[in-house]
Amino acid sequence: MKNTTKILISVILFMFAGMVMSAADLKVHFYKPSTYTNAYIYYWNTSPAVAAVTWPGKAMTAETNGWYTYTITGAASASIIFNNKGTPQTADLTRNKEGWYMNGVWYDKNPDVVTPFKVHFKQPTNYTYILSI
Repeated sequence: MKNTTKILISVILFMFAGMVMSAADLKVHFYKPSTYTNAYIYYWNTSPAVAAVTWPGKAMTAETNGWYTYTITGAASASIIFNNKGTPQTADLTRNKEGWYMNGVWYDKNPDVVTPFKVHFKQPTNYTYILSI
């Protein structure tokens, strides 16, 4: 009984420590407008709290097709401003999960990626027309 209790307590402590010590990283993507020459991210009000950055923030990493990305290590949510190394800039934004920001709108998935779809049609027996798509 004593060994079982010790094992159970050890498992509970291990699980609790994992929940307290692990923090998600917040990854955001920004579609750089054609009027910008730079893509910077300024963030504050992070949860959990991470080291602050000074204005205009950190340079973002280029992806493809005009997208830039940055990961705020250790933060699950943050207040964010995307900017052109100072000005112009977006309004104050907030995010608590990975997201793509384009033309003033947050998306949960990359809006440039088109999801293919299938169309199924069962032709009725009395249908005389030929269907072509």
